Amino acid sequence: MRITDVTTHLVSSNWATVDAQWADTGGGHKSSALVRIDTDAGLTGWGEIILGYFAPEAVPALVDYYRPHLVGKDPRTINALWHRMYESSKWWGRSGAAVSVLSGLDIALWDLLGKALDAPLHRLLGGIVQERLPVYASIGGIPAGHEAAVAAVRRWVDEGYRAVKLGQF
Repeated sequence: MRITDVTTHLVSSNWATVDAQWADTGGGHKSSALVRIDTDAGLTGWGEIILGYFAPEAVPALVDYYRPHLVGKDPRTINALWHRMYESSKWWGRSGAAVSVLSGLDIALWDLLGKALDAPLHRLLGGIVQERLPVYASIGGIPAGHEAAVAAVRRWVDEGYRAVKLGQF
């Protein structure tokens, strides 16, 4: 099996409701970046690139930079491919945007491996460790003012969450 193409897919939409915490970020318009890796075996792997939330226009150029390191290669050699991509950009891509794109490509490669082996990804990564995990609501930033922060936390608690993570004050 060989990789035949690597493409970026930018997705955006407006949120159904806009919290006050998002009012200064475009009124609830959100974006995301997905990467797709195609193979000659007809399998496709998908990964999400977090940079797409913040600077979607930067993602395609970085994916295009890494594409030559993947096309023609066996997608099942995930560690070798990751190191090849990382080494190619180590002087400028040790953190931030480049690592975000590498992460999305890594996710897509793991997705491909799971499909190639007809195995759920959790099994490939060592199996189930816990049957259940607690979840929490995450508020990216603190709403302005003490009352707004309390109201935001209260709303999540009313939704059934037992924990809420807040950004920095």
